[in-house]
Amino acid sequence: MKWLGLAMAWVLAGCAASAPPAPVGETIRPRCGELPIVFTATGDTARLAIGERSYTMRLTPAASGARFVANEDPTTVFWNKGDGGLLEWHGQRLPACRTEAAPFRAGGNEPSWSLRFEDGRMRFDTLDESWRFDLPLPTPAVLPGERRYTVTAGRQTATVEVADRLCRDNMSGMPHPQSVTVTIGERRYAGCGGAPADLLRGRDWRIVRVDGRDLAADAGATLAFGADGRAGGETGCNRFFATWRLTGESLAFVGLGSTRKACAAPLMEQEQRLLAALDRVRAFDFGPDGSLRLLDGKGVAVEAQAPGAQ
Repeated sequence: MKWLGLAMAWVLAGCAASAPPAPVGETIRPRCGELPIVFTATGDTARLAIGERSYTMRLTPAASGARFVANEDPTTVFWNKGDGGLLEWHGQRLPACRTEAAPFRAGGNEPSWSLRFEDGRMRFDTLDESWRFDLPLPTPAVLPGERRYTVTAGRQTATVEVADRLCRDNMSGMPHPQSVTVTIGERRYAGCGGAPADLLRGRDWRIVRVDGRDLAADAGATLAFGADGRAGGETGCNRFFATWRLTGESLAFVGLGSTRKACAAPLMEQEQRLLAALDRVRAFDFGPDGSLRLLDGKGVAVEAQAPGAQ
């Protein structure tokens, strides 16, 4: 956004004067995890709405992006980065905010149920139709790593707990970024929520192992999953590229290719092993240390670590 570029220039210059004025009413509507927010910039101030609560924000210095702090609560901070941002609400960091995010979905099995947050509403259904409600989405209580939503469904109190904890679907095994529990009276429904793709995107993964063989610490092999469906990275010799496709049960790389620079024989051999392993990938999971594991039909084909991991 044009006003964001101006604000960034002001911040990086360390200017003590007010930020350049922005068009009044410039609004974005990202979702931070499952939580939808409305952020409206008006020059060096802004308005942040979270459910039924709203905050007056002021622009403060930041190394990048535009960082706004709530006047009413300095532990509430929104860091606008153009296509989304980061939100700290009462000191608790929420999952990354995305403007292009689809509605939040969650679900579970035995019995089968589904939950959806969309257009300011909370919709819950069970396959056996024992419970169904469609209600306004309330402002959640914020706990460390968790949001708790409470509504009245019929004559019962329904509580939805969304925790930022890795969850694997107990039918497909697909990882999800949130664990979700819905409690209605004495009934409890447990399952997974959020988009599995959010676990992959937005990071430059450092590849550390291919087909069970460690790569050298300075191997320089990387992998990134783009929001546009493209994947790419470094083999240690050439750059590679592909399309990544994620379904409810599988992950695959399609159309793998690379540049054709000649390198030393060990690097060329590493490249061939890596590209062959990526071509066999059919699923993904995570190790106890948070490492990304790309799986083929026999086990771990490629293992990678997030930035900053040892």
